[in-house]
Amino acid sequence: MIVNFIIGAIIAAVVGFALYEARRKRMMEAAGRVLVEVNAVWAVQGPFKNGAESARALKIATIAVRGAESILTPSTAGLLAKHAASYDSQVMIWESLRQDYLVHADGQKFEENLAKAVELGAAAKLKKTSLQKSRKN
Repeated sequence: MIVNFIIGAIIAAVVGFALYEARRKRMMEAAGRVLVEVNAVWAVQGPFKNGAESARALKIATIAVRGAESILTPSTAGLLAKHAASYDSQVMIWESLRQDYLVHADGQKFEENLAKAVELGAAAKLKKTSLQKSRKN
């Protein structure tokens, strides 16, 4: 009886751990996709004159992809607050990242996020770019 209980407990622990890991992996993949979506919308708003302009674009991209409530979380608000200084101190690195994320600036989901960003006041050049794209289609 005790042996059956121990075996059952071990099996339950292994199954529980496997389910936890599978869920954690799915959540990490989803977070990665959201990060790419945000950064693609941020990237098309550049190049940026300075960190303040980049931070504004990142805030708009975050709201467009994740919703207005997302910038109220302490972690996101903290990242947005630190972005301008980081950008100003490492312009070349940020520009390189921006170029890398431009590869992801396509597809229906991106276009939907971009439309939201334009509504939120993304750079005027975005409106022109979006209109030019839509006229070609």
